[in-house]
Amino acid sequence: MANELLAGEILAMADEDQRLRSEVAVKTRQWDPSVDELNARRMRAIISEIGWPTISKVGAQAEHMAWLLAQHAELDFQKECFALMAREPADEVCARHLAYLEDRIRVREGLPQRYGTQLQKSENGWELLPTLDPEDLDARRQTVGLEPIAEYLDGARRSL
Repeated sequence: MANELLAGEILAMADEDQRLRSEVAVKTRQWDPSVDELNARRMRAIISEIGWPTISKVGAQAEHMAWLLAQHAELDFQKECFALMAREPADEVCARHLAYLEDRIRVREGLPQRYGTQLQKSENGWELLPTLDPEDLDARRQTVGLEPIAEYLDGARRSL
């Protein structure tokens, strides 16, 4: 791995992101949007230095965490990251990451999602947000390594 220092920095940012989000989830703190802004600013600098942090550049775990940080960024940066990730070879970027990020972008733009990764909480538990061609959803999910939608929803509902 060529960029161990950058990989470590990405992992540290993601660890802090997740720690703070956990505290918000258990209501021990309120979310501070500057966390996402600072992470996006640093990720922009990393990307300008090495391009998208792929598996061969930073390792699989840091590639995963770079995607996680992009998921939490503002919409324009998410779009930039998606375009960069989509240009990478399939063995350098996780297909599931692309699917989640594409869905997140589409939902934020008011469009139906393609892979059914985005849910919303309701009084009945987790519900799937609008999705393109629901009859073909499981086939699309399978192409990117996602479980059938029924299993995904069951898992989300059990986590309540």
